[in-house]
Amino acid sequence: MFTKMIFPIATFYFLENRPALMLGNINHNSVTRSKDRPWIALVLVLCAHLAMFAALRPQSQSLPLDTPPEPIMISLLSAPEATPQKPVPPVQPVVKEQKPVKKKVKPIIKPVVPLIKQTHQPVTPPVEQTSTPVAATDSPIAEQQTKTTTNKPADTQPYQSPNFNAAYLNNPAPNYPPISRRLGEQGLVLLRVQVTQDGKAGSVELQTGSGSSRLDQAALEAVKKWQFIPAKRGEQSVSASVVVPVRFSIEEG
Repeated sequence: MFTKMIFPIATFYFLENRPALMLGNINHNSVTRSKDRPWIALVLVLCAHLAMFAALRPQSQSLPLDTPPEPIMISLLSAPEATPQKPVPPVQPVVKEQKPVKKKVKPIIKPVVPLIKQTHQPVTPPVEQTSTPVAATDSPIAEQQTKTTTNKPADTQPYQSPNFNAAYLNNPAPNYPPISRRLGEQGLVLLRVQVTQDGKAGSVELQTGSGSSRLDQAALEAVKKWQFIPAKRGEQSVSASVVVPVRFSIEEG
């Protein structure tokens, strides 16, 4: 479309200047006029074209403007004033009272040491038998009795009872039964021992018990193995009996 519009303008310009170009005699005034005419014609052509463009341009239809959206109203509500809270006191932990632990006191058991009680048999002085004179008779029985009383010698030698508490004998103490320890059994055992001439326990009998068969049996088994100093009459060892006390006791230290 633009080419079609330029073409008439060029044609108009050529036709307008053709006589001047074809004439051979050109003066100064005509040259000046011929120089001004193209510019004037060009301006006129441009104005004509502008007017034509303005006439041909379609009228712009006014488009309805979109209605702006209604503004959104935002109301800010003031926050309620916070009421000051009272400070909560810190919770103190509850400390449980610890009960004092009672220590169990273990009884300290000391080795049983037998109480040594030496029983001395009273030495009876020899009884002197006095024979009364008997009148001689013809009876043979009376003669025999007289001979017996006059021929029996009097026993005047000193007597020493058996002994068991000498240190060199090394008699061990009886074993304390473990069950009796746990049960707390205590007591005194009295044993009658028949000591032989060579210082051994010939027989051992329970004279007085402690109230516990375990303690009595422990005392019997121990004393049977003891060594004794045999009894003596004068310089001669004799068999005799003696009472041996054995005490069982638990002492707490």
